[in-house]
Amino acid sequence: SFDADAALLRAVREVLPAGTSLMLDANEKASASSAHRLCALASDLGALWVEEPLPADDLAGHAALSARWPGLLASGEHLQGQIEVLPFLQHRALGVFQPDLAAMGGLSECLRCGRLAEAFGIEVSPHFLPGLFVHLAAALPGLSWLEEFPLLEPLFEGWPATDGEGMMRPHDVPGH
Repeated sequence: SFDADAALLRAVREVLPAGTSLMLDANEKASASSAHRLCALASDLGALWVEEPLPADDLAGHAALSARWPGLLASGEHLQGQIEVLPFLQHRALGVFQPDLAAMGGLSECLRCGRLAEAFGIEVSPHFLPGLFVHLAAALPGLSWLEEFPLLEPLFEGWPATDGEGMMRPHDVPGH
């Protein structure tokens, strides 16, 4: 239930060390009304954003949420290229654009879409595989967060490490 989720999120916020950022991922599971309630809660908790509260292709729903909660909505990991991304940017339907390498078709299209997002004043925070997206971070000044949940990283050799400050930097040689 929403009340149980809200209590859990409040408890998490209380135990996080000072200065720790909180982001919420609804994974496209909210209705329009519950998405608004979640955004209100996220705002009260000082969360940086709410990721994917609505289905990825719901442009009108995202635009309505963003109008009410400017800057709080993160989405884009299921959008495929500039043609799908541009309407979300034009309608200010998100505050954080989260491209995914596989959905976008690689780093080049992620870079093009990231530059579009920056032109609209939208922050970029890629979805998944930070060791590959660290190259995009070096090319996009508006990119400040890399999402990490280690699933495939063990398959890569020489993956960039995160330092003690939580920062990841690309290697000083070409390639991944």
